Amino acid sequence: MTREELLQLTEKISSAKATTAEIALYNQWYNQYQEDQKWEINTMGDPNELEVLMLERIRSEIRPVKKIRKLYTRIAAAAAILIIFGGGLYFTRFSDNQDPDHIPYAAHIQTGGNKAILTLSNGKKIMLDDAGAGEVAKESGITISKSANGQITYTAAKTTALQTDKTAFNTIETPMGGQYRILLPDGTSVWLNAASSLTFPVIFSNTERSVKLSGEGYFEVAKDKIKPFRVQGGNQQVEVLGTHFNISSYADEPQTKTTLLEGSVRVNSDFTETHAILKPGEQAAFIGKQLLVYHVNTEEAVAWKNGYFNFNDEPLEGIMLKVARWYNVTVSFEDNELRREKYGAVTTRFDNVSALLNKLQQTGTARFKIDGKRIIITNK
Repeated sequence: MTREELLQLTEKISSAKATTAEIALYNQWYNQYQEDQKWEINTMGDPNELEVLMLERIRSEIRPVKKIRKLYTRIAAAAAILIIFGGGLYFTRFSDNQDPDHIPYAAHIQTGGNKAILTLSNGKKIMLDDAGAGEVAKESGITISKSANGQITYTAAKTTALQTDKTAFNTIETPMGGQYRILLPDGTSVWLNAASSLTFPVIFSNTERSVKLSGEGYFEVAKDKIKPFRVQGGNQQVEVLGTHFNISSYADEPQTKTTLLEGSVRVNSDFTETHAILKPGEQAAFIGKQLLVYHVNTEEAVAWKNGYFNFNDEPLEGIMLKVARWYNVTVSFEDNELRREKYGAVTTRFDNVSALLNKLQQTGTARFKIDGKRIIITNK
């Protein structure tokens, strides 16, 4: 990225005019810098001078807001608040009055990343974040390999007859603070969010493709008119032929939700004969045994897969469940009334947890304290 491209991106992000692709481009540049810690002075120029220009463009787009109740922070308002200083990068926030309770950078709390455990049909467990790129294992004529960017792929050997052992199931599990992507034997891609698991056969049968999800996953299903793809998640079953959708089925959340981005899916209840056929832009939610269908902003449902938090008028309790999973922390409320307070925010998942908490704290409703790996929420 060139100096002028970064400045233009900063301006678009600050004014909330940036597209998802432009936000992703910014985050790619930022994450690469964080990893390499190398400043390209030939293309970017003097960092102090660039800082001044960036601040000018940011301030021209940000307007002061009084008596804020809900905080709507555009993603790269996280990016927009990026300041380059002395060759180093850090996040700050703009405020007329500096908060005396500003939460300091919590270096001991790490952001999530590509972490998962793969359990083979024989019970062997493979720590995927420790495994090097290349072949990881073989099962039933299938080669399991890990790419350099952390994706697990199942590939059938062209010259070897597949063993049709229907009992050969694998499970991939992400811990708190983990995520992972897997390419299934039929070519279906699955992204797993933190604290999730996917169980699937090493070889799909001749009549169907069935997997079981716990937690949250985004699916891009390979088309096959003969063999439908079925996902069992929470108290629902989703059936497709080829489509893109997201399922959230965490046991500690009150709803099991399926959000359709492309194609068509049929959502069935495990408890009743109730079902719904979704169109793109719709979400099916099971609340208890009741099935409801909504029109939703699909970007909110898949923000996690694209590297963001996207909260839109969401209760603080739900927000902190997501924060706890991604940052591998515990959360406690000293005032239960705060659980129902609603917030809106969009920010990168790859910033320190203190940055998100400071944004939420600007509303003046809740206060956040970090004690070790515990986040305490109070109204004092």
